Amino acid sequence: MNKTISSLQDHYLPMLLLVAVAFGLGCTPIWDWDIWWHLGAGQLILEKGALPFVDQFTYGSANEPWIDLHWLFQVLVTFLYNCGGINLLVLAKAVLLAAGVLICWIATGRQLPVWLKVSVLFMVTLCLDSRGSLRPELLSFILLATWLYVLKFRIPENPRAIWVLPLIQVIWVNCHGLFVLGLVVYAAFLISLATGKLLPGIRKPSQFSLQTLCWLTLAVVGASFCSPYLEKGAIFPLVLYSRFSTEGDFYSYQVGEFLPFFDCIKVYGLFDIPLFSEIILFCLACLSFILLWKARRIDVFRIVLFVAFTHLALLAWRNIGVFAVVAGIVTCWNFGDWLAFDRDMGVSRPRIYQVMISKISWAQNIPVLLLGVVCFLLFSGHSAFFAFAQMNIGLGERPDFFLHGASIFAGREGLPKRAFIPWDQAAVYEFHNGPEYKVFMDGRLEVNTRQAFERHNYAMDRMALSDPNWVIGVLDESGTPPLVILDKRGSLQEIIGLAKIPGWVPVYSDIVAVVFVTEIIARKLRLSVIPGQYIL
Repeated sequence: MNKTISSLQDHYLPMLLLVAVAFGLGCTPIWDWDIWWHLGAGQLILEKGALPFVDQFTYGSANEPWIDLHWLFQVLVTFLYNCGGINLLVLAKAVLLAAGVLICWIATGRQLPVWLKVSVLFMVTLCLDSRGSLRPELLSFILLATWLYVLKFRIPENPRAIWVLPLIQVIWVNCHGLFVLGLVVYAAFLISLATGKLLPGIRKPSQFSLQTLCWLTLAVVGASFCSPYLEKGAIFPLVLYSRFSTEGDFYSYQVGEFLPFFDCIKVYGLFDIPLFSEIILFCLACLSFILLWKARRIDVFRIVLFVAFTHLALLAWRNIGVFAVVAGIVTCWNFGDWLAFDRDMGVSRPRIYQVMISKISWAQNIPVLLLGVVCFLLFSGHSAFFAFAQMNIGLGERPDFFLHGASIFAGREGLPKRAFIPWDQAAVYEFHNGPEYKVFMDGRLEVNTRQAFERHNYAMDRMALSDPNWVIGVLDESGTPPLVILDKRGSLQEIIGLAKIPGWVPVYSDIVAVVFVTEIIARKLRLSVIPGQYIL
């Protein structure tokens, strides 16, 4: 009985506290624009009973191929939204973030002392929270951690478990473009098998016959073609990769999440909480590899994984989450092996560690106690106390943030069915009015062309300067000027500039946005013109 209670205190209580912290960080009002086009696309799929293959929401990139690998995620969130509205989506976001952290905890095993495990995985949690908006990326965190768990723990116990990997890959390829990371993990696994056979002194992973590996490779790679988009879906990650690699000079400074790591430090500072957590994880991982190397224990699988995901983390800020999952789990594995006492493996617990722990045994509970304090403050409504908490726990959406009122107004009968809106907020308009009413460009960078992005930016720049020719590059298919919606928080200069251009008038204004149409449309529909002093 005492042993059971001790196990609960030593293992399950810290785990539950960490998962609760992740849930609390995720259970915050919706603030990300992308959820609205995910919902719009999901509703379109449910209504038509078919998936889109060409873009149906924009006119600036009309008929461009749309490889919508998010379709399963979009159907799921649309179903949840139809059942419980935005509040249920907030809870789903929290559950997915907590599930990702829980699987990371399970995937690290039990070799590592809980205080060290909590310390590492808390850094992972902070990194995941920085990407914790309701996106299919949350599913990628879960599936990536599951890949690592199966390879590390399930396969050694039951080699047949390796056939779970193609199934995971089939689910992943129909949820998110980051399914390719499963192939990266599998490639690292194959490399470790090859080096284990060829090089002496290299740790050998679970062994399989050549025939089994051939069939497994065929199944894993073949699973990547098991989406409705077949080979186009399988090569789609190359499009995403090009956005922050070969085309990084353009996209990284247009889209914040594509900013390279060292540029993020320049912009946000070294002590930005997610960035600082990422740096700590990197340093801990490097230390763990050094300790294993000194113990003459080299694991090629872990080294290849760490190098590959560090490369992704350096390329773009958006990869911080997947880096954290891999770096956190691998670091725990490494420290666990280093501290393990196993004569068959030739690794003994370092004497310096034994002496240090005996001297400061009282300090081992500090990380868990601090985690308990964080958990209490989060759920008692004091999350703003933490620099890493974006807002207090709550449901709904961020107040006065999305342009719902302007979008609903813009969908009125008689108003233009083409709208020019800053690309981030365009998703809200699509949710309310699409696909019949279209925007010039939205946030789906895999659909919208670079030319459309450049025309969008040019129009915004010229509009801010009150240039009447700003509209030339964003006219609709018939050469007619679009309706314009501008966000007051991010487009004040454009609002002021457009209000000064003859022929354009504001016909709607609320705390979030302003709607402009041409004077011809305003007169035709007898719309009231908002006086200039009331639009800001």
